[in-house]
Amino acid sequence: MSLNDAVLLEKRGIPTALLCAGSFSTVGQLQAKALGVPWLPIVVAPYPFGTLSPEALKKAADEAIDEVIYVLTQPSEKLEADYFERHVKGPNPLKVPKQASAKAGI
Repeated sequence: MSLNDAVLLEKRGIPTALLCAGSFSTVGQLQAKALGVPWLPIVVAPYPFGTLSPEALKKAADEAIDEVIYVLTQPSEKLEADYFERHVKGPNPLKVPKQASAKAGI
């Protein structure tokens, strides 16, 4: 499922958990916010998978399953507080600073 699919499901009131690899979660959470679903729960998996031992991979999968169950059973208000703050810290990294946008004529 894509991030856009997850956003559409959430907007229809269908609880959704999106699995995302590594640091892509910040961009995903910002995109979800821009699409009107800042509470979209993004479950982060370690990346790259190929470097994990079988034991570490099993542990990561078990943790992801537990988190998916958690997000599918919580109200969206709780998820918004939990997940947006978890993935997006500080200023929006995709936003162009005012000084740079003025120089570029944006």
